[in-house]
Amino acid sequence: PSVLFPVLFVGVFLIHGILTWAAILQQLPAVRDADVLVVPHMGDTAVLLVKPLSLILDTPLIYFSHNGLYFPHVRNQQLHAPGSLGARLLFGLDWLMHRLADRVIVFSAASGTLFSDTFDVPAEQYEVIYIAVTESKFNTATSASELSAPDVLYWGNFLPHHGVGTMIEAAAALPETEFMFIGDSEHRSAVIEYAERLGATNIEFPGFVSFPALVWAITESDVVLGPMGDNPQTEFTVGTKVAEAAYLQKAIVVADQPGIREVFADRMDASLVSPGSTDGLVEAIEEILSDDELKHRLERGAAETYEAHFSQDVAVDRFLSVAEELT
Repeated sequence: PSVLFPVLFVGVFLIHGILTWAAILQQLPAVRDADVLVVPHMGDTAVLLVKPLSLILDTPLIYFSHNGLYFPHVRNQQLHAPGSLGARLLFGLDWLMHRLADRVIVFSAASGTLFSDTFDVPAEQYEVIYIAVTESKFNTATSASELSAPDVLYWGNFLPHHGVGTMIEAAAALPETEFMFIGDSEHRSAVIEYAERLGATNIEFPGFVSFPALVWAITESDVVLGPMGDNPQTEFTVGTKVAEAAYLQKAIVVADQPGIREVFADRMDASLVSPGSTDGLVEAIEEILSDDELKHRLERGAAETYEAHFSQDVAVDRFLSVAEELT
């Protein structure tokens, strides 16, 4: 509950602080030698703990803020109502962490603009490094006897900005096309119930599968779906699964949003459709499945876009450039 969230947060943060500083003190000689201090995404609030050390050692602090805390929890998943105590706490944390870091790494220029405007932080505080794919994870795929090769594939945790409802409606409109939704979360059962109500019997829901089996399913699919939701989160998110699909040279269909348009061009390296548009999604899937020339163009374009924006080498070079500028 939103009224209890701040109390629980403070308690967990105190434990987090003790453990973090214990680890820092154990590694203090190495920390003193560091050129920069880095707080990664999923460790967000460590910015509050590491900033004093950054000041003491006169070492710059870089914070990788994927989505931050406020937007995914309040604007996207709506776990806290806007204006509630929990929402105000998350907003205040993002506001503070973006100011304390010497540079904030964001995963699209659209997110940098949004954060700068929302938290009143100078635009030059933000640096864009698009999501990099851990390529070694995708270099092997095993034939998954428990899975069939789908025409259209979604994988993820069914979050609101993924627009899974739109995907279900598209599947119901394409009864001869085989869809597969891999993954699980507390949202999955509601998605399955929605598919049943629409009579979409052409969807498989295998739940979680092994990673090699997931890679096999991606490789064998004809079309991969990226986030489709008409949601504030989708506006600035490029998405890990989109970068992974580009690495595997797949024909991608994704919502036409500002973050996506930074790296993708419609019908060149992805098929871009209006956010939340079932008709647009149906048309895009039908066109790719019926037009081999378009499908192969999207696959080749996705591979080129991957090399230009999402490869590990590009991300490393960009990060080193930011770090060197600070030092």
